[in-house]
Amino acid sequence: PGAKVVAAKPTPAAKPGAAKKPDDEMKLTYITYGGATGGSMYANSKTNTAIFLENVRVLNMPCDNPNIKIDLDEMFDLPEGALYLKSDRVELYNRGDKKKSQQEMTAKGHVFVQAKEFNARSDVMRYNEAKDQIIFEGGDGGNATLYKIKQRGGAAQKIEGKKITYIRSTGRFQIDGGDWLSGEN
Repeated sequence: PGAKVVAAKPTPAAKPGAAKKPDDEMKLTYITYGGATGGSMYANSKTNTAIFLENVRVLNMPCDNPNIKIDLDEMFDLPEGALYLKSDRVELYNRGDKKKSQQEMTAKGHVFVQAKEFNARSDVMRYNEAKDQIIFEGGDGGNATLYKIKQRGGAAQKIEGKKITYIRSTGRFQIDGGDWLSGEN
């Protein structure tokens, strides 16, 4: 299988004692793809896009060590702010400039997404880092399902719909054109 490691958004020099802002945080995106038929990757440096096909697995997480060893089969407890994704196809777009890049990702086919605070299944997932937004779509005749984890070991809240828009930073979600909800029962 192929693998690609991309470190994005390097941390600028911080003043001593200053807290690191989330926007200044260095992030790592680790992608594997391929399977029985080998899989494929297509990249275009002019448009800052890459497309990965077949058994695609993505880990996006805050990380200040771009040489960290990653084993996706052994990662059971994801770090805070991390996002794990598995699907048949992933299109990755890097938007912005050299100082501040923002990733957008579209995953299609048997999508599974996991983070510390939720996991989800859908036919299509669209992620926009600038908006901190994830959209899950159920596809033809199906629903997307989002399980919000309120506390470790507790029961997850199940959210199901044709389309679910989820904002990670606030925990708010919208179901298929409904009203925004806090997600609290």
